[in-house]
Amino acid sequence: MVKETYVDEVKIMQQIGAFLVKESEEGVEEKEMVETKEQLLEELQDIVENLDRARDLKCIGGLPILLGLMDSSHPSLRWRAAEVLSACVQNHPQVQEWALESGCLPPLLQMCEDTNSTCVTKALLALTSLVRNFPSGCAALLSSPSLPRLPALCHPSASTTSDARLTTKALRLAGALCVDAPACQKLCNLGILEAALQAASGEERDVREAALSLLLQMMSSLTSLATTQAEQIQRLKDVVEDRLSAIKKLMFEDRQCCLEEEDICVAILDVLASPPTVVPETPSSKAPLLLLK
Repeated sequence: MVKETYVDEVKIMQQIGAFLVKESEEGVEEKEMVETKEQLLEELQDIVENLDRARDLKCIGGLPILLGLMDSSHPSLRWRAAEVLSACVQNHPQVQEWALESGCLPPLLQMCEDTNSTCVTKALLALTSLVRNFPSGCAALLSSPSLPRLPALCHPSASTTSDARLTTKALRLAGALCVDAPACQKLCNLGILEAALQAASGEERDVREAALSLLLQMMSSLTSLATTQAEQIQRLKDVVEDRLSAIKKLMFEDRQCCLEEEDICVAILDVLASPPTVVPETPSSKAPLLLLK
């Protein structure tokens, strides 16, 4: 029975792939073709959430099909293809490697500049799944010339209050990239710290939690910060203390919803508890450093 199920799912994936590559079909209008492809991509996503089927997708040539759909003129196909790719690579090192080698990074980065906010959100989701716990993926993205666009996406102004998912996903991507001190410092230099500070002061709870989580990662990983960022560190302390004060004033049920946020705030203050010391400037350094003990 297990073997039959396996064969059936692989066969279904092959059939889905065969239809997805079709530009048109006799007697079928374009709208109907697009709707059918949407339904098939959703079915494919359900299948590849199984780690074994995610591996099989590569084996049957499914990754190039997804990359092609990410360039579709229909936003509904672009973002669904990115969503399927995200499901494939998530927590699957082998498929992450295959996806990176297949050239998935450029189209995903290109989609981050899409005019459709859902496409941008799904591209950020796929990028996060690609790089999380995958050093080669992190290195590729950190060295990409498109990386400087990330701080703007992390800023609350990148999305409307009705769709804060975009900002949340961008902040989580930045968090996935904060694998060590050099990576955090690079993101910090690009303006991620400032963007996260702005987001941590916002009204949307998911955005705040993602921003505070990112800030905790950065403060925990960085051993030094330029003195020009000392003001931002003080602002961070102010933001966190203000948020803790606000949480403590909430009614019991509302406060229960903010427990994770409260824990992150406490952890940030713990990291910043030791007073920083300034390292004197040397001829080889561009600026003095602020050490966090």
